[in-house]
Amino acid sequence: ETVDGPKVPSPLTEEQLVTALKQTAAFVRGTSKTFAEWTELFMSRPNELLPWDQDFFQRGGGDPNIHYLHGYWDLKPNQAWILRTPIPKCRMWNFQADNWWMESLDYRTRPNVWTNSKKARLNDDGTLTLVVSPKDLGFGTWIDTAGHLSGTALLRWINAETHPVPTAEIISI
Repeated sequence: ETVDGPKVPSPLTEEQLVTALKQTAAFVRGTSKTFAEWTELFMSRPNELLPWDQDFFQRGGGDPNIHYLHGYWDLKPNQAWILRTPIPKCRMWNFQADNWWMESLDYRTRPNVWTNSKKARLNDDGTLTLVVSPKDLGFGTWIDTAGHLSGTALLRWINAETHPVPTAEIISI
């Protein structure tokens, strides 16, 4: 129900439609340009998960309560990307594997393309090992590459006291 407007809106005018379409096109163009530039930046340091400049992400619409660690992974068919990190005291955290456009891989049909503080299997010492791989290797928390050999990734520490940066390595499988 409309609170401050008419109960029945006026018909959309041609001018309103043209304006709305131009704004939509500008949003799509700007967003795709931003994410393409970010991915190209992350590609300069493949197979690492880095904090970069947090102000950079805040200017892109990031939440100031979140510490963002972005990366670009590039694997051969017989490789896995292993990330190891302590877990800081925080409200929550999450990790996701993304495509080149920084869109989450298909979480609807592949539930292991992401994990979080409730879903992950931690090591006995409370640390986290993420295994970004085309198949479950039987250790750590498996992140499914969903048939991709490369993509972007994001780890977020939310309201964290510290912001550990994971160590990263490529292993043969």
